[in-house]
Amino acid sequence: MIGKIVEGGVIIKDSKESKKLFDRGFGEQLRDKSLKLSMIEAAFLIESERIEVESKSGKMNLRDIYLAATQICPQFEIRYLVYRDLRERGYCIKEENSYDLLVYERGERPSGEPKYKVLALSERSTICGKEMRLKTEEFREGKRLVFGIIDEESDVTYYETEIVKLKGKTESYEYLKGTANLMEERSIIWDKELAASLYEKEWFGKFFGDGLQLSLVETAYLNEKGIIEVFRKGKALSSATCKRYAKTVQPNLDDLLRVYKDLKAAKLVVKTGFKFGSHFRVYKSNLKSEHAPYLIHAIKEKDLFTWQDISRAVRLAHSVRKQMIFALIDKGLRYLQIQRISP
Repeated sequence: MIGKIVEGGVIIKDSKESKKLFDRGFGEQLRDKSLKLSMIEAAFLIESERIEVESKSGKMNLRDIYLAATQICPQFEIRYLVYRDLRERGYCIKEENSYDLLVYERGERPSGEPKYKVLALSERSTICGKEMRLKTEEFREGKRLVFGIIDEESDVTYYETEIVKLKGKTESYEYLKGTANLMEERSIIWDKELAASLYEKEWFGKFFGDGLQLSLVETAYLNEKGIIEVFRKGKALSSATCKRYAKTVQPNLDDLLRVYKDLKAAKLVVKTGFKFGSHFRVYKSNLKSEHAPYLIHAIKEKDLFTWQDISRAVRLAHSVRKQMIFALIDKGLRYLQIQRISP
């Protein structure tokens, strides 16, 4: 079938052929029963040899339509590659605006609520935590937001985001009071009874000979809770002084402590996630057979990160059978889960 190039798209005049395409989810039907295709749709149909397009200069091939589209459509090459991949997977797709694709179930006409809303982006693009959260929150009620990321080889990787609430199963415990000696980058509890209780009940620290080593975050947390009094070089430290010292070693202590306290309040067991490239690994209970289902990385909502950063984190988490969750810190604290999917 033959289409004519017009401003912003392509018109198919033949009403019979137009209906065939329209029934397959392409284009917008006009009053005269002709069909207007977007530049993305036209490029896809040319590439798949289902239409031919003519301009005043003659027949247009894929190169011609591609070059023309990049002049008038922002991010055309990125959006086209995502559109093309999803169409080849059998989905029906409509464009919503310059960056969004609405994806409907296979075989369905584009009507009602889409299965996914897809944002097409380059692997080189950056995004801040707040932007990702706000976009995700728009799609809470049964809707799914997916990011389609194009790499240098024009392959597409899809990531789905969700705001999650984390909840564990640990009990609330009462502990004996004790002391800890603050060293350079950790503290040590020498009281065997307190050390054993803290480790067995909530997996605080790691045993070191007769003592229990605590991270700076654990030290600050237990000190705030009044469970340990912290000494350094023979002097007792106030909670503020303890944290002030800890921040000289760990500048982002306030952020990490805020997330740590929130996770503990949710009855979760929290341990370091350094071996997995994140701040924390999190368990739902203190059972010895428990597997840590989550990796948590704390970032400020205003911080920018790249999709290469996200890809690295998600891939590593999945390789060890965990979910990657970013703790977004602002006036509030929210948990954004990001996982790779195959639509």
